[in-house]
Amino acid sequence: MLLDDCLSMDKVRVAYMHLVSSFFDVCAGIAQGRKASVFNFNTAVKSLHDTIALKSTGVAPHISRWARCIIEHAHAVCPASGATHDDSIIVAVVNEILQTPGDDTRTAILISTIKSAGDRLLAVDCTQKLLFVDFQYVDDIVSPASSVAQCSQIWEACETYTYDHGPKFNLGPSKSAIMPVGDSPVPADADLPTYFGQPICVVFSYRYVGVLFDNAFTMEAHFSQSIVRWHDAFNDHVGAGTAMNLPFLILAATVPQFVISTALHGVALCVSVPQAERSLNHMHAEWARSVLGIRGHRQGGWQALVACCGWPQRLGTCMLGEAIMLEARMMLLPPTNPARMLLLFARNSFLPCWATAVMDLRVRLGNLPDIRRWLGDEMAEAASLDPAVRRNSLRRFRTTIVSPSLTQYDQTAFEAAGANADWPVCEFLHTPCDFPMLLLEANFSSTQWKSLRVWALVRATGCWPLPLFGMTELQRVLDFCPLCGASLADLCHILQLCSGTESMRKELVLCYFVMVAIPQLAVSRTSGT
Repeated sequence: MLLDDCLSMDKVRVAYMHLVSSFFDVCAGIAQGRKASVFNFNTAVKSLHDTIALKSTGVAPHISRWARCIIEHAHAVCPASGATHDDSIIVAVVNEILQTPGDDTRTAILISTIKSAGDRLLAVDCTQKLLFVDFQYVDDIVSPASSVAQCSQIWEACETYTYDHGPKFNLGPSKSAIMPVGDSPVPADADLPTYFGQPICVVFSYRYVGVLFDNAFTMEAHFSQSIVRWHDAFNDHVGAGTAMNLPFLILAATVPQFVISTALHGVALCVSVPQAERSLNHMHAEWARSVLGIRGHRQGGWQALVACCGWPQRLGTCMLGEAIMLEARMMLLPPTNPARMLLLFARNSFLPCWATAVMDLRVRLGNLPDIRRWLGDEMAEAASLDPAVRRNSLRRFRTTIVSPSLTQYDQTAFEAAGANADWPVCEFLHTPCDFPMLLLEANFSSTQWKSLRVWALVRATGCWPLPLFGMTELQRVLDFCPLCGASLADLCHILQLCSGTESMRKELVLCYFVMVAIPQLAVSRTSGT
């Protein structure tokens, strides 16, 4: 059972220092489960002055003239909103007021001396004079039911709640609905529960907290949707960069911030999807081909393509890191938290699921410890109880354990790609002009940008021969051609005359550009000279 918006805007009865009982509108995020804050009290709650005016036409509470004067005076000196003072100052004021004899005198001083509405709320709460009755912050409830009959009982209880309190549930495929889990039978139309005569719809996928869940919880639907969102975001980003004629380095440097972050939410749950990491890495490599201008060229290792764009991680590796950190956050929740209890149950089961997939992932990345074993029992318990300690522990776990392991994981893949016999010996020795260290701040000419792009292109593709930028002392020719035996073989011979390269000349032309005043060195493959 998926119940949505049980309480979108409810009214809560407030007894204000036993002087007046009124209804206050509680909104501005309260329905989303957030606690009532000073900001909400200052900005979203009706003032007592307005409440008394509204009550005058109906059944007004019995307020003495003296009490009304005190309330109106407090409203006059109290701004509608404002920053609160330090809690210790307010507590000191309250303690001083409590030493004054007489309840009436204490109340009058308390209301008239504290100027901010937030401070008044805090002070009155310290004296336990302000009572919030029947607060209910309810939104997006998941209620498991074993049968259609139990679903009907839940909706009967929902009707009773509406009769008693007033707020209604939202119905629809994206609101309150029934989702059969796994192989559960689909209820017939005649057996569907109703809510005030309106039948509840049945869905097989549901978006909850921004994540699309299917009825089998395979997460394939959310993964496919994330792929589409990333693809669209990258095409929009490249289109905008091309329209502004941005250099490829600037275009590549902005991809992690403006593209990858668009669909990262919920991708940690997709780590158990078959071939998920491979699919993301393949898409990431296609992005690199597009940025480097070799979209139609199929050579080049995935990891090398990503490295030539300066991206710190492959997209699949980013998903692995998100999955490990999500498990760590769940493990540091309080012991009674349902998410942590469910995770512990799943880890101890023998069934393949997301929890077991993350455990296998940590083993694959070098037998990484879980965060509780890494912190120790005492520190882990402190993190479970204190949110500040929890955030600090998660930050240290990411920087100390997770990030170095993922970096080594990508580095191993890069070295494996570089060890391929099809890749030539490649080293960037020098450039014809001194490029500044901060390339993104450089004011290059079109020829310089083209030269830098060619260097990145040939490193990514690994096509033979490989141009290297250098000074005039670099060797321009080989003593002999290792393919046909011709002496003093230069780059022109390899591209146009050599019989050994005739079958691959079309591919070689894709990454060959005529660059004025830039010497080029022809080198053979790693297996050759």
